Amino acid sequence: MVRRHDAARFVLAVLLCGSAFAVAAAAADLQARVDRTTAAPGDQVVLTVTLSGRGRDLAMPELPPIAGVDAARGGTSSSFQMVNGAVSSSQTWTWVLSIRSGTDVRIPALQTTVDGQTLRTQPITIRVTGDPGAVTGNGNRSAPPRAEPAAPAARPGRAGPGSPYFVTLEVDRDEVYVGEQVVLVFRFFADPYARLFDRPQYEAPRTEGFWREDLPPQRNSRETVGGKIYDMTELRYALYPTRSGRLTVAPARVTLAGDPFADFFGSRRNRGSGPQTLESPSLNVDVLDLPRPAPPGFLGLVSRQVELDVQTDRTSVPRGDPVTWTLVLKADGSLKSVTEVPWEAPRGVQVHEAGGGLEMKEARGRQLAVLRSEKVIVPGAEGRLELPAARVTWFDPGQKRYRTIEAGARILDVTPSDNPVDEGGVQRATGFRGEIERLASDLAFVHPAPARLDVRGAPLSETFGWWLVTLLAPLSLGGWRLWLGRRRALLGDPVGLRRRHAARTARRQLDEAEAAADAGAASALVIRALTGYVADMTGRAASGLPAGAVGAHADALGMPEVGTALESLLQECAASRYGAAGEARRDGVDLVARARRLLAELERDGAKPRTADPLVGALLLAVLAMSPAAPSRAQPAAVSDHSAVRQLAEGVDAYTRGDLDAAVASFGAAAATGDPVACYNLATAHARRGELGKAVVNYQRALRAAPRDADARANLAWVRGHTRDQELQGTPTPLPLRFASALLRGLSLDEWSRLLTIGAWLAALIAGWTLWRGGFTPWMRRAWLGALCLVLFLAAVVAWRWYDERVLEHAVVIASEAEVRSGPDATFPVVFQVHDGLALQIRGERAGWCQVALGGEWNGWLPGSAVERVRIGGKR
Repeated sequence: MVRRHDAARFVLAVLLCGSAFAVAAAAADLQARVDRTTAAPGDQVVLTVTLSGRGRDLAMPELPPIAGVDAARGGTSSSFQMVNGAVSSSQTWTWVLSIRSGTDVRIPALQTTVDGQTLRTQPITIRVTGDPGAVTGNGNRSAPPRAEPAAPAARPGRAGPGSPYFVTLEVDRDEVYVGEQVVLVFRFFADPYARLFDRPQYEAPRTEGFWREDLPPQRNSRETVGGKIYDMTELRYALYPTRSGRLTVAPARVTLAGDPFADFFGSRRNRGSGPQTLESPSLNVDVLDLPRPAPPGFLGLVSRQVELDVQTDRTSVPRGDPVTWTLVLKADGSLKSVTEVPWEAPRGVQVHEAGGGLEMKEARGRQLAVLRSEKVIVPGAEGRLELPAARVTWFDPGQKRYRTIEAGARILDVTPSDNPVDEGGVQRATGFRGEIERLASDLAFVHPAPARLDVRGAPLSETFGWWLVTLLAPLSLGGWRLWLGRRRALLGDPVGLRRRHAARTARRQLDEAEAAADAGAASALVIRALTGYVADMTGRAASGLPAGAVGAHADALGMPEVGTALESLLQECAASRYGAAGEARRDGVDLVARARRLLAELERDGAKPRTADPLVGALLLAVLAMSPAAPSRAQPAAVSDHSAVRQLAEGVDAYTRGDLDAAVASFGAAAATGDPVACYNLATAHARRGELGKAVVNYQRALRAAPRDADARANLAWVRGHTRDQELQGTPTPLPLRFASALLRGLSLDEWSRLLTIGAWLAALIAGWTLWRGGFTPWMRRAWLGALCLVLFLAAVVAWRWYDERVLEHAVVIASEAEVRSGPDATFPVVFQVHDGLALQIRGERAGWCQVALGGEWNGWLPGSAVERVRIGGKR
């Protein structure tokens, strides 16, 4: 009976397990679907395959080749479920199918195996309508795709293909004319949450039959396509077709690196995965020929937008003076074939090329070309001069016709001037080598008035601030070295470090005792603070201090009363730890206050007297040493900056009109500030009036402040070439010395002073860094020696320039003729004569006479009124 029941139960269990396995096997399912069953050539259809079954590792079904379709892998999703210990999963795979055939497409049945059971999908038929090459959603004609699988471009207005990555390629126009700009746009879309194992490799599309220009910069943004967020990277190119017909833009490709650990860690469905290549479809652009015949003057420019602007720098000009004529041509396209805009100058003028060039830049996602041309026009006849307009003829693709634009018709009022005129009545222009014969050299024109004048006082090397900043570099280095030495000494002496922090540690523990909740804890902290202080001061461990050590420390410092009070306090603290709670709190507060007072007395009477920081003393000593030597700045003339600028502008206007007397008066008032422009203009006005000596003086003043002023150097050479006493200027200087002198005079005294300050700080920083690192390395030693040599050289240059400009008394003869006598009186015999413009040195003064020297035996005495010093303000 029992056996029959057991046998029945066993058979029932076997039947139940078998049915469960059958149900589980029957639960496996494979389904395939498409997002649409009707498409046109060039469209994209998303195929989704879902496999459900037992377990977590389901094999991906293989997609066989499909005639007339390019297939590319899309995304993958997974889901898992566990019920009563049984695991079931669902896997979904997507493929993007690009239709390239004009006939219907049949997707065959897909199959896979789950637990020995073969699963198959139902075949799917996609009905294809339309012809190959139909216009797609982006406005471009699609081209036959390549044979290998590629990720197609996403169509605007539609969601992405569903994969984590896809690319697009499009042009702004698919029908253009030869030479018209076409913008090619490549975009790469990437799921921000998808993993990239390496930087994507981009292969730009081939553009045969086009002239291609890049349109930087690369654009990066986050875009939403079909409800999904992508990181988008955009590259733009400007294409210019060079021939007519249908031109093809080859596909662009992006290669994504595969998972390097897929074969090792991945499941069966991920094994063997490698790099993935995304490829856009190719594009066709129909290029039309330009209408024939082209009109006369056509420059080959094809653009939908052209701007032409012509300007002259003035409308009224003295005869023989130059006028700058500027032409600017802007076009939405390329101007590389346009070398020059033809323009015919009127008769009676000379035209010289002054510069210009072509600039290609990006504007609103397209390429913009800007052609600039500058000419110098020199009118040779007085009266009304009509400048003709410049004319540009181009082809406008928007209107499909040739157009002409003109600009720049100007009328110049040519006023009389004193410039020379040749036999034909045309002014001969100077300065254009190889174009016209030079008749004579002349002075450079005066400079325009600046917005602000450079008011010159004492040179920088005579100011207290410069000395302070410069000497602060070695002083800071010395202070840095002292601080590093003290820091290293502290780190090397742990006992001393404990001694320095003993009082601070004890006060912190007393603060904790004062905040303690009960008297016992407060008393313990007071004991720890006092014993710890003595242990830190004596260099012993607090736990190893014998009884009475605190009082003995106070006795050793000569404070026996403090020692007795400290020992008594320690005994009270020990007793208070076992007192009543209420009284202990009051006693604890009192104990902390007494401990603070005794510790302060012990620290005050036992501390060593502090000495002044040596760095502070050195700084004070340097300040006191430099204070008597700080000169008061030379005060310029009592004239405001605004009025000086106005006077300088009035002087320029008077000089232009030919009123030299008024120009000298205005320039002289402005030159009292020491401004180099005012000194140069005053010198030019004096030179124009024939006052060579005063011209030399003011040119030298201008060159001291602005040594690289080419006009001042040229005019000074011109004036010196017209002086009578050129043989007294000295013997010729050797070429190396002339080169060294030109180099040293290429910067002003203030500029050399600033370089010296920078060099001093550079040497100090290198030395400071070396001290911080603990010593010189060979490279740092060479760098520091180089910086030190640079500082010494700059110091020598500054000292020489300061001696030359501030100690030596350079002067110039301003009288037309002066007699140099052997003594400071008219009764002494005449030694030799000097004339206007001769440079010399003043060695001394006496009774209105100046002792002058020209070198060698050429020395004597001149009346003070016959010379003028170069330094503004005269005698120091």
